[in-house]
Amino acid sequence: MDFHWSPDDIAFRRDLRRFFRENLPQGWMEGLASFDDGDSREEMLRGVIRQLADRGWLCNSWPVEYGGRGWGPMRQTIFQEELAYHKMPLGLYTTGINRMGPSIITHATPDQKRRFLPPIARGDVIWAQLFSEPDTGSDLAGIQTKAVDEGDHFRVSGIKVWNRAHKAQWAGTLVRTNPSAPRHAGISYLLLDLSLPGIVVRPVVNMCNAHVFNEVFLDNVIVPKDCLLGQKDQGWRVASHTLTVERTFVNHSVMAQQYYDEMLDVVEGRRDSRKRSLTPQTRARLAQIAVELKVSRLLCYRIAYRQERNLPVSYETAISKLFVSEMTQRLADAAMSLFGLQGQLEEGSPRAPLRGKPQMLYRAQRAITIGGGTSEIMRNVIAKRGLGL
Repeated sequence: MDFHWSPDDIAFRRDLRRFFRENLPQGWMEGLASFDDGDSREEMLRGVIRQLADRGWLCNSWPVEYGGRGWGPMRQTIFQEELAYHKMPLGLYTTGINRMGPSIITHATPDQKRRFLPPIARGDVIWAQLFSEPDTGSDLAGIQTKAVDEGDHFRVSGIKVWNRAHKAQWAGTLVRTNPSAPRHAGISYLLLDLSLPGIVVRPVVNMCNAHVFNEVFLDNVIVPKDCLLGQKDQGWRVASHTLTVERTFVNHSVMAQQYYDEMLDVVEGRRDSRKRSLTPQTRARLAQIAVELKVSRLLCYRIAYRQERNLPVSYETAISKLFVSEMTQRLADAAMSLFGLQGQLEEGSPRAPLRGKPQMLYRAQRAITIGGGTSEIMRNVIAKRGLGL
């Protein structure tokens, strides 16, 4: 594997950095940019996203005819690195860009492509993914949300959870249209307008006191037949495509590296001119994490490298997801140990290191080995596909 970037790649990275430098507000990188409220911040981000869309960068992996640039995996990896480095969150848009868009491109009718793809490419619409249910997470084939075929529409009832529907206008959802069929059959894939009558979104507040996910209650929702993606009862095939759009997880690796660098700035006194003394055990722990950060980046590059050359990618993404997620938990643990009791202070306290980030990330990272596939599931994938067990 050769991870030396080409002159074109280096020039592209330089262009990206210039773009973010010119379009993000002063102090953004240091977390010091001020806004009156969350709505002001979101409006600023939407403005930057529209500029990315105007350049075809937002949906860069899509074919040109659908508003993308047709970039290969290595170019996409550079883009994701720079997004993460400049703390530019596309989180709310990623479902539409990386999951729904490719699924629509592959499985939709021409009319559906004309209807749904341009708004995603322009950054005008946010999509959610309504797959999981209260009793159905990793065992996705066990979904119970039912859709009754009533001629020109489906009547949908059920509950979905772990989604960002409170910010979205549309969602891709799985429903059971043939309850007597085998588990992986009889499932259909619907494109759901979240403004339809009968849809109720209720927040799920996490242990960081943040509203990220929701429960969505579907009570006899009428969904037109032209919102069926793919064939009726063949939704598992479409869902598999949605879920197997491979990702390198390079953004998580970049953000972990930034946090590590901020920790070292505090330890070395570059933030408050007070250098901290470290025990040999703490130094060894920080050195180990530094090595793991390098490994995590190489694992991400490995996936993009193989994709670029049309080599099969299977268990490699499980390795990367498992390693990066558990590494970030070890990093969060190390930070709490390093800062001691002060690490528990929240933002606003005069003694809180890094504006209260240690305690927030310590709590937030508890979920990273669950969401997107648990560590146990990742180890099973590695065992079966990678080791042939």
